[in-house]
Amino acid sequence: SYYTIRPYLLSEGISDLDHVLLSHNDDDHSGGIPHLAESFDMENYILAKAAKPTYENVMAVAEEHGGTVTFAEKGDVFELGDGAELTVLWPEEDTQAEDNDLSLVVKLTYGDFEALFTGDAEEKALRGLMVDTETLSADLLKIPHHGM
Repeated sequence: SYYTIRPYLLSEGISDLDHVLLSHNDDDHSGGIPHLAESFDMENYILAKAAKPTYENVMAVAEEHGGTVTFAEKGDVFELGDGAELTVLWPEEDTQAEDNDLSLVVKLTYGDFEALFTGDAEEKALRGLMVDTETLSADLLKIPHHGM
């Protein structure tokens, strides 16, 4: 991801990231963070509160580079500016599950547009999300777990 994300952001003239949301701490989702932190000012890391013990490496990077860490749980809302809003749908703070089922599931709302990002959510998370199916309506869905 470092070799794809970094060149793209630099080509767009981006030098800082206000928010970095990590669905969970599997290497294929967070492995590039230490390298990206060398190139970009990453201000706020949003991580799943239920998976807090798994994020030691990310927290160390944030501390080393002066970023803050926010632990999010179901119901939290982040105002991103210009009317964009990020709502956390999963997991709850006390969710007990394997790593993938602790993936942050979030809905991005910008005007009339809604996108649902599901990380690597698996059966337990998906069943938990089905409790309130109205929140799942979206214009764009990032299919969970690499489409598996």
